[in-house]
Amino acid sequence: MGTNNNSMRIIKDIYWPEKMKLYFEQTMRATPSQFRNIASGSLVREIEDKTRERNGTEVEEQDLLNAFLDTIPVYFRGDMIKLLRDLGINTNRKKEESVPENDIPATKKAILKAVELAGVTYDEKAIDSILTTYKTSLSSIRTNIVLGTTTRKPEHRGLTVHFSDIFNQLNPYKIAVENHLLPNNGMPADKLVMEVMESIPVLGYMVEFDAAVGMQTIGILSASHLPQKLQYISALKNVPDSFRRNIGILEESGIRYGSIFGVNYLKGTMFAYCMANQLPKVTTQWFGNLLKKFDYKVPSDTILELCLNLNSITAEFSYIKSQPDSITVQVCVNVFEEVPKNLNKFIENFGRNLEFRSEKKKYMYAITFTKNGQYLHLKGDYSGTMVDCLTGPFNQPIREEE
Repeated sequence: MGTNNNSMRIIKDIYWPEKMKLYFEQTMRATPSQFRNIASGSLVREIEDKTRERNGTEVEEQDLLNAFLDTIPVYFRGDMIKLLRDLGINTNRKKEESVPENDIPATKKAILKAVELAGVTYDEKAIDSILTTYKTSLSSIRTNIVLGTTTRKPEHRGLTVHFSDIFNQLNPYKIAVENHLLPNNGMPADKLVMEVMESIPVLGYMVEFDAAVGMQTIGILSASHLPQKLQYISALKNVPDSFRRNIGILEESGIRYGSIFGVNYLKGTMFAYCMANQLPKVTTQWFGNLLKKFDYKVPSDTILELCLNLNSITAEFSYIKSQPDSITVQVCVNVFEEVPKNLNKFIENFGRNLEFRSEKKKYMYAITFTKNGQYLHLKGDYSGTMVDCLTGPFNQPIREEE
């Protein structure tokens, strides 16, 4: 392979014709750097493995195609297929195992079904406004869509719709304000998203809305191979004082990096989302000590053991109060049987009867800890892409040197 790429290697039993080297290099150059830096090495190995599987010794187009289809995250697969076609590769040699683009009417139907299952109220006008405003993102195969609720009492429960658009540098806050989904009062919380976008390398964004009241959360995704130091984020002008005052607790516990930063406008909080790969080894003792430092009640061993499987941890800080608002751990599962249904009977009916766009029915459950106790979230991966996103190569950050 070419000597100008450290991720590419020569295996003696596999020969790369010049044409195939060129195809690979052109494809990699056309992909976003966030993906290229993480995946190029594994793709080379996968291509060579595909060649061996057919007892070949020379890489062919079908090896390249099959490796890409098996390795590329589903939310990026459509774009990758187009790149291969543009290079002249016949992409019909293997079934394209992609998922259909999001259909807005079908998405709305799934939201209303989830509202019914959650037993909560909704505002159809608010739902329609957001689906229309973010139609371009919501229609894309790249966009992850999640439908979720909690085990709180119905009057505090709500049905949330979360979507994140990867590789999109649009300004979600500006879009929301221009379309009257959020006010712009000039408060620090209103300015934080803009400040974060100007201060970190942006991979994409996420939006979450409540079916009853509309816009709830906007977050900015940092390039996943460049997680941001929490100390750096704490120096931003518009973060809440409660974040600055309590960042030492996170750092003492080994939580020093985050990948998503944003604001919950309904609660008046700022949050920092940290992937599992950015954390020290998670044990029940470690997590129990973290909760104690925040003056939260330590839960039962059963709850603590569920936290060992976390894919991420989110710390939320109030713009109004001096103390942290909450700590949330999230776990991704590939089948509903892995959801801890025994903790609350309500989630059994909600989870099993959700509608999914994809044939793959994957879930996320989360536990939020506050000063007043804890509650469970259950989220259905409606798009069939979010769990893959959170557990795949984009959850493999390369840390900065201290």
